[in-house]
Amino acid sequence: MSRTLSITRRERDCILIIGEDIKNGFPDRLVNLSRKLKVSSPTVLNILERLSQKGLIRRQEGMVTLTARGQQTYQDLLESHRVIESIFYRNGISETECCEEASKIDYILEQETVSKLFTSLGKPKSCPHGRPIRGD
Repeated sequence: MSRTLSITRRERDCILIIGEDIKNGFPDRLVNLSRKLKVSSPTVLNILERLSQKGLIRRQEGMVTLTARGQQTYQDLLESHRVIESIFYRNGISETECCEEASKIDYILEQETVSKLFTSLGKPKSCPHGRPIRGD
C-alpha cells in the first residue's frame, strides 16, 4: 500500500519544526512557529488549520503537538529526506547541497517509492550527516 504525504512545502516545514521541538521536550506555540518559519502569525494559523484538518496536529491550550498520524508523517519526512540525501551524496553532491536539494522534493515522494530507493541503496543505516535513516 502506498502512503502519500499530500502536504505543501510550508506544511512540511511546520511539521518538521513541531516534531523536532517535541523531540527536544518543547511543544510549540504560534509565536515560536511564526518566528521559526519566518512568516506572519496569520500565515501560521492558516498552515495549522490545514494540518489540523488533515489530522496531523492538535492545538490545545495554546500549544501545538503532532497527532499519531502527524508523528508518522514526521518520521516519513525524515526518512524520505535522508534517503534522497544519500542518493545525491553518493552521486557527488556535497553534504550541504544534498540537504538543500532533498528539502525541495522530500515531501512529494510516495513512501513506497522512498522504500524502494532505500532498498536500492542497500538499506544504509545513516544519511551523509550521520543521522539514522530509519527509527530516529
